[in-house]
Amino acid sequence: MENKGLKITTGLAAACAFVLLPALAAAGGYESLSAQILKSAEANLIKKIAVLEFSAKGGAGRNDTEYAAEKIGLHLAGSKTTALIERALLARVMKETRLASASGGMGGRAESLGHMLSLDAVVTGVVFADGENLKVLARLIELKTGRVLLAAEAEAGRLPPELLGGDFAGMEPPEVPFPALPVEWNDPGPSAARADLRDALADNENRSCQGRRRLLARLNSELVDAKARYWALKMKEPGFSRAGLKRNPGSEITDAGVKARFYKSLAEYFGGGVPAARDTQEAAAVFKLLKMEKQVSDECGLY
Repeated sequence: MENKGLKITTGLAAACAFVLLPALAAAGGYESLSAQILKSAEANLIKKIAVLEFSAKGGAGRNDTEYAAEKIGLHLAGSKTTALIERALLARVMKETRLASASGGMGGRAESLGHMLSLDAVVTGVVFADGENLKVLARLIELKTGRVLLAAEAEAGRLPPELLGGDFAGMEPPEVPFPALPVEWNDPGPSAARADLRDALADNENRSCQGRRRLLARLNSELVDAKARYWALKMKEPGFSRAGLKRNPGSEITDAGVKARFYKSLAEYFGGGVPAARDTQEAAAVFKLLKMEKQVSDECGLY
C-alpha cells in the first residue's frame, strides 16, 4: 500500500512538473536570452549596444514586439562591461533625425544610429505568437562588419492581450495638459503632498537620470491604483477625445507587472464608476508624479 501511494505521489509530482515546465521556461526566457547576448558581446569586445525593434510574425502584434524588446533591454541593463543605450533615447534620435522613415530599411537605420551613438552592435529579431507565450528569435549584429555574433531563441512570457486591447489599444501617454478635474482631484499644492514623496524627491540621488527613473518606477508601483483612477476620470470627462492624445496613459510605466495592473484598473474604472481620491494627499501625490515624469522626460528622455 505504501509503495502504491508513493508511486501515485511520484506520478503526480512528475505530472505537475511537466505542466509547470513551460511556464517556468517562459518566466526565465528573457533573462536567459539577455544573458546569452551579454556573454557574446563580452566575448567579442562589444562595448556599446542597443535593442532595436523586433518584427512580428505568426499572429504576434506590436505590443508583443515592444514588450519583448523592453524585457530584453531590462535584463541587459547594468552590465559592467557592455553599455546599453536606452530605447527611449534611441526612439528620440530616430524621430529627430527622421530615421524612422528613412530609406534603406533596418540595416540603413542601424548603420546611421551606430555612427551617431557610437554603437558597436544592435539586438534585433523576430517575435512569434505561441498561445500565452512568445517565441523570440534574437540576433546580436556587429555594426562595423555586419556579422551576426549570436543567433538565439527563447520561449518567453506574453502580456495578456485583454490588458492592452480594447479602448486603450494603440494609444500612448499624453504630452498636453487636460481640463480641470473634479474638486477632489484638484492640485492642493506642494504643502499637501505625501511626506514620502517629498522626501523621495529631495533624496533623488543627486538628480541623476538613472536615479530619477528608479524613483519613478517605485512611485508608479505605489500609486498605480490612484493613477488609474486619475486617468479614468480624465477619459470620462464630457468632450474628452482621444484625438488630443499623443501617447498612451501608462506606457511611461517601465515595470511590466505594474503596467498590467494599471491597464486592468483603468479598464475597470473607465467601464464603471470611478471612486474619488482617498484624500487630498493622494491626489497631490499623483500630480507630483505626473509633473516629475514630464520633467524627467524633458531632461532625460523618459519615453
